Amino acid sequence: MTPSEILSKITWDAETDPATRQSVEDAILRLTGGNRPTFDSMTVHHRLEKFVAQAGSANKAAVKLGIGKSFMCDIRAGNRPVPDSVLHALGIEKVRSKDLFRDR
Repeated sequence: MTPSEILSKITWDAETDPATRQSVEDAILRLTGGNRPTFDSMTVHHRLEKFVAQAGSANKAAVKLGIGKSFMCDIRAGNRPVPDSVLHALGIEKVRSKDLFRDR
């Protein structure tokens, strides 16, 4: 059974946390030898929001990432692209196009 076949057999409850679902799907891809998972910009945004929540505030997260507070605000609002340094801190690397990312 291929990784995509396994993933297609999973039925997710509507209340399943998106981060949990993503973690499970990533683990299945890794365990089955599939390519590293590819994410869209919404998933990257979700990871950034999780990082902000763990830091305690957007200002604290910006300091940890080495970016300005207003730049962080622009990234979160979707007014600026997520720079490679922030992607690296989130454990993601950019591939091929602006909407494709993967785990490092």
